[in-house]
Amino acid sequence: MISVINAGRLQGPKAHFSRELSRNINLTRSQQNQFSLNESPWKHQHALHKYALITSLRGKISKTSATSPTSQSNPATADDTPVILWFKHDLRIDDHPGLHQALSTSNTIIPFFCFDPRRYEQVVHSPSSAAALSQAVTSLRSSLRSLGSDLIISCGPWEEQLPNLVCAVGATAVITEEEIEKDWKDGFDAAAAASSFNSNKNDNINTAKVAFKTWTAPLFDTYIPEKFTEWKKQRTPAAAIAPLDPPTSLPAVPSHLLDPLSSSSTSSSSNTAINSGLPSPSEILRQVRDSTIATTDAAFADLIGERSTAAAAASGGERLPAWAMSSSSSIDLEQESNNELSTSARSTSSSSTESGGVKVADKVIEKLPGEASTSETIAEVENELASASANGNGTAFNLGSGGGGAANDWGAELAAELAAGEGPVMEALNAYLRHVETTADGGGSTWQWKLGSEIGKFDVPAAPDGCFPALFNRAMSFGVVSRRRIYSEAMQLLEKEKKKSYMPVPAGIFAKLGWLLTSSGGALVLQKRQRKATAAAAAAEAGDFHAGLARSRKEEVHGAKLRHWRWRGILTDYLVAHPENPLPGAPAVVLVHGFGAFSEHWRDNVASLASQGFTVYAPTLVGYGRSEKPAIPYGQDVWRDCVADFVVQVVRQPVVIAGNSIGGFIAASVAADYPKAVVGVVLVNSAGLLKEGYQPPATPPAAPSPPLFIVEGVSRALFAFLQGDVTNQLRRVYPVVPSRADSWLGQEIGRASADPGALGVFRSVFYLPKPRALNYLISEAFQGPVLVLQGAKDPLNDAVGRAKEIERLCINGEVVLLDAGHCPHDEKPEIFNAKMAEFMKEKFVCGF
Repeated sequence: MISVINAGRLQGPKAHFSRELSRNINLTRSQQNQFSLNESPWKHQHALHKYALITSLRGKISKTSATSPTSQSNPATADDTPVILWFKHDLRIDDHPGLHQALSTSNTIIPFFCFDPRRYEQVVHSPSSAAALSQAVTSLRSSLRSLGSDLIISCGPWEEQLPNLVCAVGATAVITEEEIEKDWKDGFDAAAAASSFNSNKNDNINTAKVAFKTWTAPLFDTYIPEKFTEWKKQRTPAAAIAPLDPPTSLPAVPSHLLDPLSSSSTSSSSNTAINSGLPSPSEILRQVRDSTIATTDAAFADLIGERSTAAAAASGGERLPAWAMSSSSSIDLEQESNNELSTSARSTSSSSTESGGVKVADKVIEKLPGEASTSETIAEVENELASASANGNGTAFNLGSGGGGAANDWGAELAAELAAGEGPVMEALNAYLRHVETTADGGGSTWQWKLGSEIGKFDVPAAPDGCFPALFNRAMSFGVVSRRRIYSEAMQLLEKEKKKSYMPVPAGIFAKLGWLLTSSGGALVLQKRQRKATAAAAAAEAGDFHAGLARSRKEEVHGAKLRHWRWRGILTDYLVAHPENPLPGAPAVVLVHGFGAFSEHWRDNVASLASQGFTVYAPTLVGYGRSEKPAIPYGQDVWRDCVADFVVQVVRQPVVIAGNSIGGFIAASVAADYPKAVVGVVLVNSAGLLKEGYQPPATPPAAPSPPLFIVEGVSRALFAFLQGDVTNQLRRVYPVVPSRADSWLGQEIGRASADPGALGVFRSVFYLPKPRALNYLISEAFQGPVLVLQGAKDPLNDAVGRAKEIERLCINGEVVLLDAGHCPHDEKPEIFNAKMAEFMKEKFVCGF
């Protein structure tokens, strides 16, 4: 049954889906949330080379059972009309609502993956990530083959390749996952519009409209409110939606489509192959680089095209952030696995389950591939990439002399292991949940021994549960495992652990002591195991909450567009405003908020500066606002790299970067470490050490190790404060116009403090290493033009004295005192905007 919910609305020159959530009286909430399938018939309005203006109708498709998957197509409800199942970053067969809906819709299912370099650049920016994507797609194809189907793999723009396949098979429907990020949504819209155009143009091939049905896989059968704590309160155990097991079989793909030389007769190029296959990892990386350069401002393209020294070393030489570091002896593919889960690996999974571990869905393991699909081992892939990089063919992004942030990546060995597909990831999850730090009894699977050393490295004081995002973030980004499966397995373990006896009987003192210390079932072991399961469940829960929160937000706020993107798998947002009359040669503006704030703290700056001819961006740093807050050691390096990657992946041109409070220090760090990407800096009551004659130490300083009880006590006190009456406290730092610290701002800061993982962000402050001096960053490392806009009445420090010191120590800095407090950009936006625009026009725009 298909029920129309609401009509889409048009915004701007491009067609967009309506993102508002509406009630559907024809379906139960459980049926809606289980599949969240939206049907959007598309009708051609204009020429193919332009985006169509489209009216979309969104609807929901019901499903009779949330836990009883369709094993094969149902002749009573399905017909032979081809349906394309479009995989993007949902590279799995387990817990895949789109796969089950396709089975209930048609007897002819065409699984499809298209590598569009423009869309995958945010997940493919280094040798290991390219190898990871290659492995994930290869594993998905093998999984589909084991069920009797196959995977059509194409390369090129989505808006070209998908219409080719639609016309070639006469498809009337495309089923795919709903997107949140701006770039992926734009790609989806373009492909849908082009597919509708081709289907209408070639009536002899396909006379029906193409319906695009999108799906989601929420964890709970509940509405997601603004606050996470409210969401937790309104849920019940019965609200959790069980993951869908993989089907037992799939219909075969028409054999003529599997010919690598087959092409669409309707394509603009008669030689366009429908099933061209996936390029090698080094070619994937090269295509991503070339695509990025082709779609980037000319003045910026040369910077992206530079070959990174780190990339030349491939697997061993990448500079990794501390929270993603992996040693050369860490997780790697077993020789017998060779890119896929082998028969022996499946046996290992079975034996580990029988020995008392958490039972991972047997059907998932049973239906995973067992035959070799590629001749390249992980080592061969890395050697190829290293060789290609050395010859200038394999390129990662490197914008500066010392930062290396855009070239940073998860560990190469870890990425390759996770990319092996559903089998290895599910076994790794099983081993992770069963992990016991003290394995003196020698029990456990090979996977447990592999994970043991890694867990110890990632569980650092600044992020006690950091091992889970570090180990599984890439798997979730590629969609080789679903949040629902992770949550289900973790909750099963927690429920099982609750039923265990916590004291032997009889409970003599020696029996108690032995039980406490033993590695096979003592209290400490149980506590640690429960903590790992809790961390896994919390990560899945947080990801689901923030995805739902993002879908419910408005697309335009404060006169600017609100967009979403992912930084290394972490969902966050940004504001952007484009000028109607851009100034010639003007760089873009990037505004970086301070501690506890978010993108919308620049609410009266983004649109105003755009009206004066500048393109303006304001990202939310990971860990703040409505971004996800995974368990990573937050700090200046993480936030610096986040902003640097944002400039590369989203802005795509040189920038003037402005920052308030700690955001000013982050802005200075980006300029210092990526000087070719930044042409100017604006410091707004910036944090940061001022020290004459400062030079960075030869060895980076170690992070401090304060007593845990102090860290927890102060963090929780600050946490409780932010959940109280924030507005009145904010007015203290708005001494001139306290009314600007309004209830909306206070409520939004308070809302963020209730997010899962927010406490970890506060905790990480205590473990920050000693920072470099602010004056060194801007006057010696950067050396470009710097404007200091200092609120003279800042109650947090001697603002006037700091301004004078910056002026004395930084010969490239121009200091302007403003009649405002700590946040002059928000307290006196009209004055800030005027000074900012004046600086931009004078320094960077011809004719001023």
